[in-house]
Amino acid sequence: MIRRFFVWLLFLLVFVATKAQEQHEGKFSVLNGVVSTPDGIGIGRVICRLETANDSLLSYTLTNNKGEYRLYSNPKAKKITYSFVGYDSATCSISPERYNYDITLYKKTYKLNEVTVTVAPIERRKDTLNYNVGSFIKKGDVYIEDVLKRLPGIEVASNGEITYQGQSINKLNIEGIDLMGDKYNQATRNMPASAVSQIQVMENNQPIRVLDGTIKNNHATLNIRLKKGYKVRPFGEIEGGVGKGENYIWANTATAIRVCPKNQFLITGTMDNRGIGLSALTRDMANNDRLFNNEPLPSSITSEVAYGNVPISPLYYLDNKSYFIGANYLHAFTKSSTIRFNLLYNHEDIFRKDTLCAQYIASDTTSVSQMENANYTSDITKAQMRYELNNSDAYIEEILTGEMDWRRSNSIISANAGGIKQKTNCHPATFKNSLNGHINLGGQILSFSSVVRFFKSKESLNMLYGKDDKEKQQTCLLSWFMRHRIMYSFRLWGNTLNLAYILENKNNCLRKISAAIDDKSHYWLHTLEPTYTLSFNKGELALNFPLEAIVYTIKNKSYHQYLIAPSIDFNLKLTPSLTGELSLGYNQDVNTNDINYSGILYNNYRTQTMGTDSLTRCNTTTADVKFSYLNTLNMLSMNLFLCWTKQNHNYMQDMLFTDFFTFVKPLWMNNTHTSYSASYNIKKAFRQIGLELNYTFRYALNEKVVSQNNIIDKIKYQAISNTIKAEWNKLSWMHMTVAGGHNFHWKAYDKFSASHNYLRDYEYMVKMDFFPCNHLHIYIDYSRINHEISAGDYSIAKFVNCGVNWNINKRLSIKGNIINLLDTKEYKESYFEGSNYTYYAVPLRGREMMLALNYSF
Repeated sequence: MIRRFFVWLLFLLVFVATKAQEQHEGKFSVLNGVVSTPDGIGIGRVICRLETANDSLLSYTLTNNKGEYRLYSNPKAKKITYSFVGYDSATCSISPERYNYDITLYKKTYKLNEVTVTVAPIERRKDTLNYNVGSFIKKGDVYIEDVLKRLPGIEVASNGEITYQGQSINKLNIEGIDLMGDKYNQATRNMPASAVSQIQVMENNQPIRVLDGTIKNNHATLNIRLKKGYKVRPFGEIEGGVGKGENYIWANTATAIRVCPKNQFLITGTMDNRGIGLSALTRDMANNDRLFNNEPLPSSITSEVAYGNVPISPLYYLDNKSYFIGANYLHAFTKSSTIRFNLLYNHEDIFRKDTLCAQYIASDTTSVSQMENANYTSDITKAQMRYELNNSDAYIEEILTGEMDWRRSNSIISANAGGIKQKTNCHPATFKNSLNGHINLGGQILSFSSVVRFFKSKESLNMLYGKDDKEKQQTCLLSWFMRHRIMYSFRLWGNTLNLAYILENKNNCLRKISAAIDDKSHYWLHTLEPTYTLSFNKGELALNFPLEAIVYTIKNKSYHQYLIAPSIDFNLKLTPSLTGELSLGYNQDVNTNDINYSGILYNNYRTQTMGTDSLTRCNTTTADVKFSYLNTLNMLSMNLFLCWTKQNHNYMQDMLFTDFFTFVKPLWMNNTHTSYSASYNIKKAFRQIGLELNYTFRYALNEKVVSQNNIIDKIKYQAISNTIKAEWNKLSWMHMTVAGGHNFHWKAYDKFSASHNYLRDYEYMVKMDFFPCNHLHIYIDYSRINHEISAGDYSIAKFVNCGVNWNINKRLSIKGNIINLLDTKEYKESYFEGSNYTYYAVPLRGREMMLALNYSF
């Protein structure tokens, strides 16, 4: 009886406790979350306080070792405060129907007895480097790209492309999210440096979580971390400028950026006619992402008889009207799932008036002179949608891309053939779908990728020689391309073995509209690609042995080729600061990029090219060595790269130069092209004296066979360049920059020249920045460029620029500048191109002045 009584009593107590707990949880919901560092590392022992609106404590708890916490809510609760020694406190407001509150805590600076304890310029946490922007930003820096150029280990190219330790990066994130994709130069060239707190470099980063720990990646991912005041709220700038030179000039820009946990957008618009072209913002930045989805587009048939980019600032010579608008939006459904939209439009209207002289050297040297007045117009529209699911179990990426271009030129040319009018039109369009995926099968990875692309390009070339002699050429190229890849990764003998199969197909049809002829070609390529990666304590060794079989059909004639491409990649962490890499490879390859066609096509008024009607092959042997050194304590970075390449071709171009035309035809003979190159870069900051040094050395040697005007011979040409830049910013009221460079080109004696040929050039620049008060910046710079046109004959160009920036307040500023104060009128240069010599002269814009008003928000 007594035992039965205690059993019923125990049952009653459990029932009552359960009901009480249910009532408690029904009335007081459970709040949870994770407290972590900016790197995503959980912080233990953080005090989490549940408080009312007037800071009264309702309850509290501590986080566990993973940074996780759990609190019972209360109807009176309005916020949660988080505090931990060494970190800034943080607060989250409580919202109805929201139960998860993740928070990030940041280290703080202490000020004790007039002594300020600040963070180091660079902090390392395992494979992550945190560059504190406040330690590198200088007076006069406007955008974050200005600061990136100064960071040890990081280089920024003229088009905005970023490399770290000499290698392309995986991607550039903003607050951990990839908003820009391969157009990240829109962000780095428009985001104010004052908005950024840190640049994080995650070395050897595997951005695909399901592959982390299985497939290594020796490239870095960059992440921009914003200051607190720039999160959530929109920020940016609006600037308008007008001025006068020979004509009225203008430069206007507007940028708006907003970065939220679940939404990001960046919208920028620019218009300019002062010499700054904007087409670089439309080009893809090289990155290590989606390598198997990249395939070069077919080259345009029409081309210009002209030089490339002039190696001076376009502010001096480019006569343009440029417009650009870019809109980028990203929404995060969850921490691992995002969708992104990128849209851009660019219009370029460029006027050129220049002189070109070329000597095509053979037994009878041909001299060609050309004076051209040309107008080049282009309109580019690009749109992309990208969805990504990235978690530890699976990775899915779907990218849909479309691009349409309109390129036109109208030229009046005076050449050896007399007066010529030339018009070109080119209208390419590209539509591409890419799919990438990785699935975790429990220690094994199944990967797949697929790209399908349609390309269409209509081109026309109209030429009028004199008054009556007309030539017209119209072509239409249709190209269909697809590549599918599947890979299975698993552990074998303690290391990773990847087995991949790739199926590739391309169909080309070049239609010569005027001749009603279709040249068709297609191929199927099968690739079996095993890769075995041996990992050890301080490095890894990757052994790759692809086997390829290709069936190529041209004009109903099929070619069968079996190819191999073995390679060895070895990297080793020699010291904590020094990394070495060695790559050896042998690649048997066929040319699947060029369009095969029969007959002859005009490239421009002067050049005609005979098409190839069979498969061209190249066997390439390479060996390169790279050493990278980065010491964050001494602010020293170095990169050394050595490369040797030997290519054996079964085909080369035979050139025939006359006074009136150039004819190019295929020559089927074995020939070899050998190249040697070396580059060295060192960056060092002496912070105590405010001095920063950047030195670069480059060397290249090329040997190849040339066929020209019935002469075949091997030519050998070399080039050496040295550049150095020093910045001194010890004084708060004055900064100084000095830069200089020297280039030396020479070509050895051969059948195309009676002696060795040498050309030298050197240049230097001095810039002074003055800051008489906190709100005023005055600068002036002087540069001089000396180019050797012929032996002992130099062309000299001098430039002086000056300007002033006055910050009226934190948001409003006035800018003024004068470009080419000396009113230099012409720039001249010459160079060797293979066995030939080219000279050109470009008229300059002259002296120009501009006044601008800038508003930041």
